[in-house]
Amino acid sequence: MSTVSSPDRMFSALLSQQTFRDQAATNALSSGMALYQKKRYAEAIASFKQATAYKPEMVDAYNYMGMTYLKQGKNKEAIAAYKLSLKVDRNQESTNTDLGNIYFSEQRYGEAESAYKNAARINPASTLAPYSLGQIYLKTERYADAEVQFKKVQRMTPTDGNTYFALGQTYNKMGRYDEAVSQLEQAVSLKKDFAFAYSELGTAYLQLGEMNKAQEQLDILEKLDTSLADSL
Repeated sequence: MSTVSSPDRMFSALLSQQTFRDQAATNALSSGMALYQKKRYAEAIASFKQATAYKPEMVDAYNYMGMTYLKQGKNKEAIAAYKLSLKVDRNQESTNTDLGNIYFSEQRYGEAESAYKNAARINPASTLAPYSLGQIYLKTERYADAEVQFKKVQRMTPTDGNTYFALGQTYNKMGRYDEAVSQLEQAVSLKKDFAFAYSELGTAYLQLGEMNKAQEQLDILEKLDTSLADSL
């Protein structure tokens, strides 16, 4: 008659306990997601916290917690949740991007830059991280750096009017108005009702002294019924 040794019984008990905790964490996560969908955010957060109590390495629970805090307008708590997630697994592109977006919204550009750079390192094929970096560099008047990032995105997505607009906007800031016109003309050819691009294009033509072409952009803006016409 075989008997189970004490170490084997202990291992079996520990395994059973871990299985219970894993299942409890999964159940709490599922409950939190359902509550999130119902916009019951406070209860959802409680469920996500319960999930991480059972399984501290559950990155999905931290990420959903961050999303839920954002819905409540609690940026500080969302940042803390995303940081906990990244402490478990630093190689999460979307979490780094989400963290960068919060920092960007709070004008914490240095921290946003770091988060976006991490996202770009994790997924070099992503266009979102370099585009976001370009926007930071525009905001902080690092125009040459912005140009590099927007050109990178443009090579990856040559039919995206937004990138041509961003590069044209950068060239306007740099006083390179001929290049701005080239980029912005391409932007409006790709997006016909792109009011912001027409506004930047009008600015470039004004700086080049081409008043008739600047007026054409103003006429288009007025037809688009946008207040941007007042800025020209």
